[in-house]
Amino acid sequence: MKNTAVCIGRQLFAAFLVAAMVAIGCLAWIFLRTDSRTNLLDRSTVSMERTVSYENGVQIQSARLPDDMPGSIMFKTTHTKVEVYAGQELIYRYGWEEDAPAFLKSPGTLWHIVSVPEHYDGGEVHLCLYPVYEDFYGNTAEIIAGTRDACVLERMLNILPLLVLNCIIVFAGILSIFLHFLTRKRRDDQSVGSFVCIGALSLAVVTWSLCQCGFLQFLIPSGRTLYFVDFFSFFLFPVPFNLFIHSICRTRYRKGFGVLAGAYLVNMAIAIMIQLSGWMDIFQILRVTHGLMMVNVAYVFWGIRGELRLADSDMVRRFRLPLYIVITFALAELVTYYYRDFRDTSVFLPIGNIAFIIMLVWLQVSQYYATMLEEQKLAYFEKLANMDILTEALNRNAYEDTLRELERREREIKGTCVVLFDINDMKGINDNFGHEQGDQALKSCYHCIATAFHSNGKCFRIGGDEFVYISSQPQDLQEACRCFQELIRQESERFDFPFSVSYGFASYDPAIDRTVRDVIRRSDGMMYENKKQRHELDLQQCITLA
Repeated sequence: MKNTAVCIGRQLFAAFLVAAMVAIGCLAWIFLRTDSRTNLLDRSTVSMERTVSYENGVQIQSARLPDDMPGSIMFKTTHTKVEVYAGQELIYRYGWEEDAPAFLKSPGTLWHIVSVPEHYDGGEVHLCLYPVYEDFYGNTAEIIAGTRDACVLERMLNILPLLVLNCIIVFAGILSIFLHFLTRKRRDDQSVGSFVCIGALSLAVVTWSLCQCGFLQFLIPSGRTLYFVDFFSFFLFPVPFNLFIHSICRTRYRKGFGVLAGAYLVNMAIAIMIQLSGWMDIFQILRVTHGLMMVNVAYVFWGIRGELRLADSDMVRRFRLPLYIVITFALAELVTYYYRDFRDTSVFLPIGNIAFIIMLVWLQVSQYYATMLEEQKLAYFEKLANMDILTEALNRNAYEDTLRELERREREIKGTCVVLFDINDMKGINDNFGHEQGDQALKSCYHCIATAFHSNGKCFRIGGDEFVYISSQPQDLQEACRCFQELIRQESERFDFPFSVSYGFASYDPAIDRTVRDVIRRSDGMMYENKKQRHELDLQQCITLA
Protein backbone atom coordinates (compact mmCIF):
# COMPACT_ATOMS: atom_id res chain seq x y z
CA MET A 1 0.00 0.00 0.00
CA LYS A 2 2.79 2.39 0.90
CA ASN A 3 4.68 1.73 -2.36
CA THR A 4 1.45 2.25 -4.31
CA ALA A 5 0.86 5.62 -2.60
CA VAL A 6 4.43 6.72 -3.34
CA CYS A 7 4.05 5.68 -6.99
CA ILE A 8 0.79 7.60 -7.34
CA GLY A 9 2.38 10.66 -5.73
CA ARG A 10 5.27 10.60 -8.17
CA GLN A 11 2.94 10.23 -11.14
CA LEU A 12 0.84 13.18 -9.98
CA PHE A 13 3.96 15.32 -9.51
CA ALA A 14 5.18 14.37 -12.98
CA ALA A 15 1.77 15.31 -14.38
CA PHE A 16 2.01 18.65 -12.56
CA LEU A 17 5.40 19.39 -14.13
CA VAL A 18 4.08 18.53 -17.60
CA ALA A 19 1.03 20.78 -17.07
CA ALA A 20 3.27 23.63 -15.83
CA MET A 21 5.53 23.31 -18.91
CA VAL A 22 2.49 23.31 -21.23
CA ALA A 23 1.13 26.42 -19.46
CA ILE A 24 4.47 28.25 -19.77
CA GLY A 25 4.73 27.33 -23.45
CA CYS A 26 1.18 28.54 -24.07
CA LEU A 27 1.86 31.86 -22.32
CA ALA A 28 5.07 32.38 -24.30
CA TRP A 29 3.27 31.71 -27.60
CA ILE A 30 0.48 34.16 -26.72
CA PHE A 31 3.00 36.81 -25.65
CA LEU A 32 4.99 36.53 -28.88
CA ARG A 33 1.84 36.67 -31.04
CA THR A 34 0.47 39.80 -29.29
CA ASP A 35 1.44 43.01 -31.08
CA SER A 36 0.25 45.31 -28.30
CA ARG A 37 2.53 43.86 -25.63
CA THR A 38 4.88 46.89 -25.72
CA ASN A 39 2.04 49.15 -24.61
CA LEU A 40 1.55 47.07 -21.49
CA LEU A 41 5.12 47.67 -20.28
CA ASP A 42 5.86 51.28 -21.07
CA ARG A 43 9.35 51.84 -19.71
CA SER A 44 10.08 54.94 -21.77
CA THR A 45 11.88 56.94 -19.09
CA VAL A 46 14.86 59.27 -19.44
CA SER A 47 17.50 60.20 -16.87
CA MET A 48 17.78 63.99 -17.04
CA GLU A 49 21.05 65.91 -16.87
CA ARG A 50 21.18 68.22 -13.84
CA THR A 51 22.97 71.33 -12.77
CA VAL A 52 23.37 71.96 -9.05
CA SER A 53 23.62 75.40 -7.43
CA TYR A 54 23.14 76.85 -3.96
CA GLU A 55 21.26 79.94 -2.89
CA ASN A 56 20.79 81.03 0.75
CA GLY A 57 21.50 77.50 2.01
CA VAL A 58 19.05 75.90 -0.46
CA GLN A 59 20.31 73.35 -2.98
CA ILE A 60 18.74 73.88 -6.42
CA GLN A 61 18.85 71.05 -8.95
CA SER A 62 17.79 72.21 -12.42
CA ALA A 63 17.03 70.01 -15.44
CA ARG A 64 15.36 70.46 -18.83
CA LEU A 65 12.46 68.21 -19.75
CA PRO A 66 12.86 66.33 -23.04
CA ASP A 67 10.63 67.47 -25.90
CA ASP A 68 7.33 65.56 -26.29
CA MET A 69 7.98 63.68 -23.09
CA PRO A 70 4.91 62.77 -20.98
CA GLY A 71 4.98 65.12 -18.05
CA SER A 72 6.12 63.39 -14.88
CA ILE A 73 9.40 63.38 -13.04
CA MET A 74 10.64 61.02 -10.32
CA PHE A 75 13.32 61.78 -7.73
CA LYS A 76 14.31 60.91 -4.18
CA THR A 77 14.78 63.08 -1.10
CA THR A 78 16.49 62.09 2.15
CA HIS A 79 15.79 64.10 5.31
CA THR A 80 15.12 67.26 3.30
CA LYS A 81 12.12 69.38 2.42
CA VAL A 82 11.53 69.98 -1.27
CA GLU A 83 9.77 72.36 -3.65
CA VAL A 84 9.45 71.69 -7.38
CA TYR A 85 9.07 74.55 -9.85
CA ALA A 86 8.16 74.32 -13.52
CA GLY A 87 9.66 77.55 -14.70
CA GLN A 88 8.52 80.00 -12.04
CA GLU A 89 5.38 78.05 -11.08
CA LEU A 90 5.37 75.99 -7.87
CA ILE A 91 3.89 72.59 -8.81
CA TYR A 92 4.87 70.42 -5.81
CA ARG A 93 5.78 70.91 -2.17
CA TYR A 94 6.70 68.34 0.49
CA GLY A 95 7.91 68.51 4.07
CA TRP A 96 5.88 71.43 5.44
CA GLU A 97 2.90 69.43 6.70
CA GLU A 98 1.00 71.37 9.33
CA ASP A 99 -0.11 68.24 11.18
CA ALA A 100 3.40 66.75 11.39
CA PRO A 101 4.63 65.88 14.91
CA ALA A 102 6.39 68.85 16.52
CA PHE A 103 9.28 66.70 17.76
CA LEU A 104 10.19 65.45 14.25
CA LYS A 105 12.42 67.63 12.14
CA SER A 106 13.03 65.22 9.28
CA PRO A 107 10.30 64.56 6.70
CA GLY A 108 11.94 61.18 6.12
CA THR A 109 13.18 59.48 2.96
CA LEU A 110 10.79 59.25 0.02
CA TRP A 111 10.60 58.73 -3.72
CA HIS A 112 8.43 61.41 -5.36
CA ILE A 113 6.55 61.28 -8.67
CA VAL A 114 5.45 64.77 -9.70
CA SER A 115 3.21 65.57 -12.67
CA VAL A 116 4.43 68.46 -14.80
CA PRO A 117 1.85 70.54 -16.74
CA GLU A 118 1.79 69.67 -20.46
CA HIS A 119 2.64 73.21 -21.60
CA TYR A 120 6.03 72.87 -19.90
CA ASP A 121 7.27 70.10 -22.24
CA GLY A 122 10.81 70.98 -23.10
CA GLY A 123 10.98 73.57 -20.30
CA GLU A 124 13.10 73.57 -17.16
CA VAL A 125 12.17 72.13 -13.78
CA HIS A 126 13.89 73.12 -10.55
CA LEU A 127 14.15 71.04 -7.38
CA CYS A 128 14.78 73.19 -4.31
CA LEU A 129 16.07 71.10 -1.39
CA TYR A 130 15.79 72.67 2.07
CA PRO A 131 18.02 70.93 4.65
CA VAL A 132 16.61 70.21 8.08
CA TYR A 133 20.09 69.26 9.32
CA GLU A 134 22.86 71.79 8.73
CA ASP A 135 24.55 71.36 5.33
CA PHE A 136 22.90 67.97 4.75
CA TYR A 137 21.05 67.69 1.43
CA GLY A 138 20.47 63.96 1.42
CA ASN A 139 21.46 61.28 -1.04
CA THR A 140 22.42 62.48 -4.49
CA ALA A 141 19.89 60.86 -6.80
CA GLU A 142 19.02 61.25 -10.47
CA ILE A 143 15.89 62.90 -11.85
CA ILE A 144 13.90 60.61 -14.14
CA ALA A 145 11.30 61.83 -16.65
CA GLY A 146 8.47 59.76 -18.12
CA THR A 147 4.83 58.88 -17.59
CA ARG A 148 3.71 58.20 -14.04
CA ASP A 149 3.24 54.49 -14.80
CA ALA A 150 6.62 54.31 -16.50
CA CYS A 151 8.29 55.88 -13.46
CA VAL A 152 6.65 53.39 -11.10
CA LEU A 153 7.66 50.52 -13.37
CA GLU A 154 11.21 51.84 -13.60
CA ARG A 155 11.48 51.91 -9.84
CA MET A 156 9.96 48.44 -9.39
CA LEU A 157 12.28 46.90 -11.97
CA ASN A 158 15.30 48.51 -10.35
CA ILE A 159 14.51 46.96 -6.98
CA LEU A 160 13.19 43.65 -8.37
CA PRO A 161 16.33 41.62 -7.45
CA LEU A 162 16.15 42.96 -3.90
CA LEU A 163 12.43 42.13 -3.73
CA VAL A 164 13.13 38.56 -4.80
CA LEU A 165 15.83 38.21 -2.16
CA ASN A 166 13.52 39.67 0.48
CA CYS A 167 10.83 37.17 -0.49
CA ILE A 168 13.37 34.42 0.16
CA ILE A 169 14.17 35.96 3.55
CA VAL A 170 10.46 36.22 4.43
CA PHE A 171 9.97 32.55 3.51
CA ALA A 172 13.03 31.63 5.59
CA GLY A 173 11.71 33.65 8.53
CA ILE A 174 8.23 32.10 8.42
CA LEU A 175 9.78 28.64 8.08
CA SER A 176 12.00 29.33 11.10
CA ILE A 177 9.05 30.46 13.25
CA PHE A 178 7.09 27.38 12.16
CA LEU A 179 10.01 25.14 13.08
CA HIS A 180 10.28 26.97 16.43
CA PHE A 181 6.80 25.81 17.42
CA LEU A 182 7.32 22.40 15.82
CA THR A 183 10.43 21.78 17.93
CA ARG A 184 9.26 23.32 21.21
CA LYS A 185 9.16 19.89 22.90
CA ARG A 186 12.81 19.32 22.06
CA ARG A 187 14.27 22.41 23.67
CA ASP A 188 14.69 23.78 27.15
CA ASP A 189 11.67 25.79 28.30
CA GLN A 190 14.01 28.51 29.56
CA SER A 191 15.62 28.96 26.12
CA VAL A 192 14.33 31.43 23.53
CA GLY A 193 15.18 29.02 20.74
CA SER A 194 17.46 29.63 17.77
CA PHE A 195 14.67 29.15 15.22
CA VAL A 196 12.53 31.98 16.59
CA CYS A 197 15.61 34.23 16.74
CA ILE A 198 16.26 33.61 13.05
CA GLY A 199 12.59 34.28 12.27
CA ALA A 200 12.57 37.57 14.18
CA LEU A 201 15.88 38.60 12.59
CA SER A 202 14.51 37.81 9.12
CA LEU A 203 11.39 39.93 9.55
CA ALA A 204 13.33 42.88 11.01
CA VAL A 205 15.91 42.78 8.19
CA VAL A 206 13.19 42.54 5.53
CA THR A 207 11.38 45.55 7.01
CA TRP A 208 14.59 47.60 7.03
CA SER A 209 15.62 46.51 3.53
CA LEU A 210 12.21 47.23 1.98
CA CYS A 211 12.23 50.64 3.62
CA GLN A 212 15.72 51.38 2.28
CA CYS A 213 14.89 50.43 -1.31
CA GLY A 214 11.66 52.46 -1.30
CA PHE A 215 9.19 49.63 -1.78
CA LEU A 216 7.58 50.06 1.61
CA GLN A 217 6.31 53.52 0.70
CA PHE A 218 3.79 51.83 -1.63
CA LEU A 219 2.28 50.32 1.53
CA ILE A 220 2.98 53.22 3.91
CA PRO A 221 2.81 56.43 1.83
CA SER A 222 4.11 58.65 4.64
CA GLY A 223 7.75 59.72 4.74
CA ARG A 224 7.63 60.62 8.41
CA THR A 225 6.18 57.22 9.35
CA LEU A 226 8.75 55.45 7.19
CA TYR A 227 11.43 57.46 9.00
CA PHE A 228 10.61 55.60 12.23
CA VAL A 229 10.00 52.25 10.50
CA ASP A 230 13.51 52.53 9.05
CA PHE A 231 15.23 53.34 12.33
CA PHE A 232 13.19 51.06 14.58
CA SER A 233 13.91 48.03 12.36
CA PHE A 234 17.58 49.07 12.25
CA PHE A 235 17.71 49.33 16.07
CA LEU A 236 15.90 46.02 16.59
CA PHE A 237 17.45 43.51 14.19
CA PRO A 238 20.72 43.18 16.21
CA VAL A 239 18.65 41.96 19.19
CA PRO A 240 17.59 38.57 17.73
CA PHE A 241 21.05 38.33 16.13
CA ASN A 242 22.68 38.40 19.58
CA LEU A 243 19.97 36.20 21.10
CA PHE A 244 20.69 33.63 18.40
CA ILE A 245 24.37 33.51 19.37
CA HIS A 246 23.28 33.46 23.02
CA SER A 247 21.17 30.36 22.29
CA ILE A 248 24.06 28.38 20.77
CA CYS A 249 26.74 29.33 23.34
CA ARG A 250 27.25 27.45 26.61
CA THR A 251 30.21 29.14 28.32
CA ARG A 252 30.59 32.45 30.19
CA TYR A 253 30.71 34.33 26.85
CA ARG A 254 27.00 33.64 26.50
CA LYS A 255 26.15 36.34 29.04
CA GLY A 256 27.89 38.98 26.93
CA PHE A 257 25.56 38.40 24.01
CA GLY A 258 22.57 38.70 26.32
CA VAL A 259 23.95 42.01 27.62
CA LEU A 260 24.45 43.27 24.05
CA ALA A 261 20.85 42.36 23.13
CA GLY A 262 19.65 44.37 26.14
CA ALA A 263 21.98 47.25 25.27
CA TYR A 264 20.33 47.68 21.86
CA LEU A 265 16.91 47.88 23.51
CA VAL A 266 18.17 50.45 26.01
CA ASN A 267 19.81 52.40 23.16
CA MET A 268 16.52 52.44 21.26
CA ALA A 269 14.58 53.60 24.33
CA ILE A 270 17.05 56.47 24.95
CA ALA A 271 16.97 57.46 21.25
CA ILE A 272 13.16 57.63 21.33
CA MET A 273 13.17 59.77 24.47
CA ILE A 274 15.69 62.17 22.93
CA GLN A 275 13.58 62.33 19.77
CA LEU A 276 10.39 63.01 21.70
CA SER A 277 12.09 65.72 23.73
CA GLY A 278 12.77 67.64 20.50
CA TRP A 279 16.45 67.98 21.39
CA MET A 280 17.83 65.90 18.52
CA ASP A 281 16.57 63.55 15.83
CA ILE A 282 17.39 59.84 15.84
CA PHE A 283 19.36 60.37 12.63
CA GLN A 284 21.70 62.77 14.39
CA ILE A 285 22.57 60.33 17.18
CA LEU A 286 22.95 57.32 14.90
CA ARG A 287 26.69 57.26 15.60
CA VAL A 288 25.95 55.87 19.08
CA THR A 289 24.23 52.85 17.54
CA HIS A 290 27.08 52.45 15.07
CA GLY A 291 29.54 52.53 17.97
CA LEU A 292 27.53 49.83 19.75
CA MET A 293 27.62 47.77 16.58
CA MET A 294 31.42 48.09 16.41
CA VAL A 295 31.62 46.80 19.99
CA ASN A 296 29.25 43.99 18.98
CA VAL A 297 31.49 43.07 16.02
CA ALA A 298 34.57 42.87 18.23
CA TYR A 299 32.74 40.79 20.83
CA VAL A 300 31.45 38.33 18.22
CA PHE A 301 34.99 37.53 17.06
CA TRP A 302 36.29 37.38 20.63
CA GLY A 303 33.32 35.47 22.06
CA ILE A 304 33.12 32.86 19.30
CA ARG A 305 36.85 32.23 19.57
CA GLY A 306 36.60 31.89 23.36
CA GLU A 307 33.56 29.61 23.09
CA LEU A 308 35.44 27.25 20.78
CA ARG A 309 38.47 27.30 23.06
CA LEU A 310 36.52 26.48 26.22
CA ALA A 311 33.73 24.24 24.97
CA ASP A 312 34.78 23.21 21.44
CA SER A 313 31.07 23.41 20.59
CA ASP A 314 30.12 21.67 17.36
CA MET A 315 27.11 23.99 16.95
CA VAL A 316 29.23 27.14 17.30
CA ARG A 317 31.74 25.73 14.84
CA ARG A 318 29.02 25.13 12.25
CA PHE A 319 27.56 28.63 12.63
CA ARG A 320 30.91 30.41 12.79
CA LEU A 321 31.17 31.02 9.02
CA PRO A 322 27.76 32.74 8.53
CA LEU A 323 28.43 34.85 11.65
CA TYR A 324 31.78 36.01 10.28
CA ILE A 325 30.22 36.72 6.87
CA VAL A 326 27.50 39.00 8.23
CA ILE A 327 29.95 40.78 10.52
CA THR A 328 32.27 41.43 7.55
CA PHE A 329 29.42 42.86 5.48
CA ALA A 330 28.29 45.00 8.42
CA LEU A 331 31.78 46.47 8.71
CA ALA A 332 31.83 47.18 4.96
CA GLU A 333 28.46 48.93 5.32
CA LEU A 334 29.68 51.19 8.13
CA VAL A 335 32.93 52.06 6.35
CA THR A 336 31.09 52.89 3.12
CA TYR A 337 28.43 54.89 4.95
CA TYR A 338 30.98 57.20 6.59
CA TYR A 339 33.31 57.30 3.59
CA ARG A 340 30.49 58.72 1.46
CA ASP A 341 29.52 61.21 4.18
CA PHE A 342 26.09 59.60 4.80
CA ARG A 343 24.92 60.53 1.32
CA ASP A 344 24.57 57.09 -0.25
CA THR A 345 22.90 54.01 1.14
CA SER A 346 25.09 50.98 0.65
CA VAL A 347 23.83 47.49 -0.18
CA PHE A 348 26.44 45.60 1.84
CA LEU A 349 24.31 45.10 4.94
CA PRO A 350 21.20 43.79 3.11
CA ILE A 351 23.29 41.36 1.07
CA GLY A 352 25.25 40.25 4.12
CA ASN A 353 22.07 39.67 6.11
CA ILE A 354 20.48 37.80 3.23
CA ALA A 355 23.50 35.47 2.98
CA PHE A 356 23.58 35.12 6.77
CA ILE A 357 19.89 34.25 7.15
CA ILE A 358 19.83 31.82 4.23
CA MET A 359 22.90 30.02 5.57
CA LEU A 360 21.46 29.94 9.09
CA VAL A 361 18.13 28.54 7.97
CA TRP A 362 19.88 25.96 5.81
CA LEU A 363 22.11 24.88 8.69
CA GLN A 364 19.24 24.88 11.17
CA VAL A 365 16.94 22.88 8.90
CA SER A 366 19.79 20.45 8.16
CA GLN A 367 20.47 20.09 11.87
CA TYR A 368 16.77 19.64 12.60
CA TYR A 369 16.49 17.02 9.87
CA ALA A 370 19.56 15.19 11.21
CA THR A 371 18.10 15.35 14.71
CA MET A 372 14.79 13.99 13.48
CA LEU A 373 16.55 11.08 11.76
CA GLU A 374 18.53 10.36 14.93
CA GLU A 375 15.37 10.46 17.03
CA GLN A 376 13.62 8.15 14.61
CA LYS A 377 16.54 5.72 14.84
CA LEU A 378 16.46 5.88 18.63
CA ALA A 379 12.68 5.41 18.64
CA TYR A 380 13.04 2.44 16.29
CA PHE A 381 15.71 0.79 18.44
CA GLU A 382 13.66 1.53 21.55
CA LYS A 383 10.67 -0.07 19.87
CA LEU A 384 12.76 -3.12 18.99
CA ALA A 385 13.98 -3.31 22.59
CA ASN A 386 10.37 -3.34 23.84
CA MET A 387 8.73 -5.42 21.11
CA ASP A 388 8.27 -9.13 20.67
CA ILE A 389 9.60 -9.73 17.15
CA LEU A 390 7.37 -12.74 16.40
CA THR A 391 3.95 -11.32 17.31
CA GLU A 392 4.79 -7.55 17.35
CA ALA A 393 3.24 -7.34 20.82
CA LEU A 394 5.15 -5.53 23.56
CA ASN A 395 7.62 -7.75 25.43
CA ARG A 396 8.35 -8.55 29.06
CA ASN A 397 10.70 -5.59 29.45
CA ALA A 398 7.97 -3.14 28.35
CA TYR A 399 5.52 -4.95 30.65
CA GLU A 400 7.69 -4.39 33.74
CA ASP A 401 8.27 -0.73 32.79
CA THR A 402 4.50 -0.23 32.44
CA LEU A 403 3.84 -1.76 35.86
CA ARG A 404 6.41 0.51 37.49
CA GLU A 405 4.89 3.53 35.74
CA LEU A 406 1.37 2.61 36.92
CA GLU A 407 2.59 2.13 40.48
CA ARG A 408 4.01 5.67 40.40
CA ARG A 409 0.77 7.15 39.12
CA GLU A 410 -1.91 6.39 41.68
CA ARG A 411 -4.71 8.12 39.74
CA GLU A 412 -4.28 5.86 36.71
CA ILE A 413 -4.34 2.71 38.89
CA LYS A 414 -7.95 3.43 39.86
CA GLY A 415 -9.10 2.90 36.28
CA THR A 416 -6.84 -0.06 35.54
CA CYS A 417 -8.24 -3.24 34.06
CA VAL A 418 -6.20 -6.36 33.25
CA VAL A 419 -6.83 -9.46 31.12
CA LEU A 420 -4.46 -12.44 31.11
CA PHE A 421 -4.40 -14.97 28.27
CA ASP A 422 -2.85 -18.42 28.00
CA ILE A 423 -2.93 -20.58 24.86
CA ASN A 424 -4.15 -24.06 25.78
CA ASP A 425 -1.79 -27.00 25.19
CA MET A 426 0.85 -24.91 23.43
CA LYS A 427 3.44 -27.65 24.00
CA GLY A 428 1.21 -30.19 22.28
CA ILE A 429 0.82 -27.91 19.25
CA ASN A 430 4.59 -27.50 18.95
CA ASP A 431 5.33 -31.22 19.51
CA ASN A 432 2.60 -32.65 17.28
CA PHE A 433 2.24 -30.02 14.54
CA GLY A 434 5.59 -28.23 14.50
CA HIS A 435 6.90 -24.92 15.78
CA GLU A 436 5.76 -23.07 12.66
CA GLN A 437 2.16 -23.89 13.55
CA GLY A 438 2.89 -22.85 17.11
CA ASP A 439 4.14 -19.51 15.85
CA GLN A 440 0.93 -19.08 13.86
CA ALA A 441 -1.09 -19.76 17.02
CA LEU A 442 0.85 -17.03 18.87
CA LYS A 443 0.35 -14.51 16.07
CA SER A 444 -3.37 -15.30 15.85
CA CYS A 445 -3.81 -14.90 19.60
CA TYR A 446 -2.21 -11.44 19.53
CA HIS A 447 -4.28 -10.43 16.50
CA CYS A 448 -7.50 -11.41 18.26
CA ILE A 449 -6.52 -9.49 21.41
CA ALA A 450 -5.66 -6.35 19.43
CA THR A 451 -8.99 -6.59 17.57
CA ALA A 452 -11.28 -7.30 20.51
CA PHE A 453 -9.91 -4.92 23.13
CA HIS A 454 -9.68 -1.16 23.45
CA SER A 455 -6.93 0.41 21.32
CA ASN A 456 -5.89 2.69 24.22
CA GLY A 457 -4.65 -0.34 26.13
CA LYS A 458 -1.40 -2.26 25.68
CA CYS A 459 -0.87 -5.94 24.93
CA PHE A 460 2.26 -7.72 26.15
CA ARG A 461 3.68 -11.17 25.51
CA ILE A 462 5.08 -12.03 28.94
CA GLY A 463 5.89 -15.71 28.42
CA GLY A 464 6.06 -18.43 25.80
CA ASP A 465 2.28 -18.69 25.38
CA GLU A 466 1.09 -16.00 27.80
CA PHE A 467 -0.24 -12.55 26.96
CA VAL A 468 -1.55 -9.75 29.16
CA TYR A 469 -3.70 -6.76 28.22
CA ILE A 470 -3.55 -3.67 30.46
CA SER A 471 -5.61 -0.51 30.11
CA SER A 472 -5.83 2.57 32.33
CA GLN A 473 -9.34 3.32 31.09
CA PRO A 474 -12.35 1.37 32.41
CA GLN A 475 -14.19 -0.75 29.82
CA ASP A 476 -16.66 -3.63 29.53
CA LEU A 477 -14.28 -6.56 29.83
CA GLN A 478 -16.98 -9.23 29.64
CA GLU A 479 -18.19 -7.96 26.25
CA ALA A 480 -14.60 -7.64 24.99
CA CYS A 481 -13.84 -11.21 26.14
CA ARG A 482 -16.94 -12.57 24.37
CA CYS A 483 -15.78 -10.85 21.19
CA PHE A 484 -12.30 -12.32 21.74
CA GLN A 485 -13.68 -15.82 22.15
CA GLU A 486 -15.65 -15.52 18.91
CA LEU A 487 -12.52 -14.39 17.07
CA ILE A 488 -10.56 -17.32 18.52
CA ARG A 489 -13.32 -19.72 17.39
CA GLN A 490 -13.15 -18.32 13.85
CA GLU A 491 -9.36 -18.62 13.85
CA SER A 492 -9.51 -22.23 15.10
CA GLU A 493 -11.52 -23.22 12.02
CA ARG A 494 -8.57 -22.25 9.82
CA PHE A 495 -6.08 -24.45 11.67
CA ASP A 496 -5.47 -28.19 11.48
CA PHE A 497 -4.82 -28.32 15.22
CA PRO A 498 -7.00 -27.58 18.24
CA PHE A 499 -6.69 -23.88 19.05
CA SER A 500 -8.20 -22.30 22.15
CA VAL A 501 -7.22 -19.68 24.74
CA SER A 502 -7.97 -19.43 28.42
CA TYR A 503 -8.31 -15.99 29.95
CA GLY A 504 -9.04 -14.16 33.17
CA PHE A 505 -9.86 -10.55 33.80
CA ALA A 506 -10.21 -8.11 36.66
CA SER A 507 -10.73 -4.37 37.18
CA TYR A 508 -9.35 -2.26 39.99
CA ASP A 509 -11.42 -2.56 43.17
CA PRO A 510 -10.44 -0.05 45.87
CA ALA A 511 -11.82 -2.37 48.54
CA ILE A 512 -9.37 -5.20 47.84
CA ASP A 513 -6.63 -3.82 45.55
CA ARG A 514 -3.68 -1.76 46.70
CA THR A 515 -1.51 -1.85 43.56
CA VAL A 516 -1.84 -2.90 39.95
CA ARG A 517 -0.17 -6.21 40.82
CA ASP A 518 -3.18 -7.05 43.02
CA VAL A 519 -5.42 -6.65 39.95
CA ILE A 520 -3.07 -8.89 37.97
CA ARG A 521 -3.15 -11.58 40.65
CA ARG A 522 -6.95 -11.65 40.60
CA SER A 523 -7.08 -11.90 36.82
CA ASP A 524 -4.39 -14.60 36.96
CA GLY A 525 -6.47 -16.59 39.42
CA MET A 526 -9.53 -16.33 37.19
CA MET A 527 -7.48 -17.45 34.17
CA TYR A 528 -6.20 -20.57 35.91
CA GLU A 529 -9.70 -21.35 37.12
CA ASN A 530 -10.86 -21.04 33.52
CA LYS A 531 -8.00 -23.27 32.38
CA LYS A 532 -8.78 -25.86 35.09
CA GLN A 533 -12.45 -25.99 34.10
CA ARG A 534 -11.51 -26.45 30.45
CA HIS A 535 -9.03 -29.21 31.37
CA GLU A 536 -11.73 -31.04 33.38
CA LEU A 537 -14.16 -30.66 30.48
CA ASP A 538 -11.65 -32.09 28.03
CA LEU A 539 -10.95 -34.98 30.46
CA GLN A 540 -14.64 -35.82 30.74
CA GLN A 541 -14.97 -35.81 26.96
CA CYS A 542 -12.04 -38.23 26.69
CA ILE A 543 -13.64 -40.58 29.29
CA THR A 544 -16.95 -40.45 27.43
CA LEU A 545 -15.27 -41.28 24.12
CA ALA A 546 -13.39 -44.17 25.76
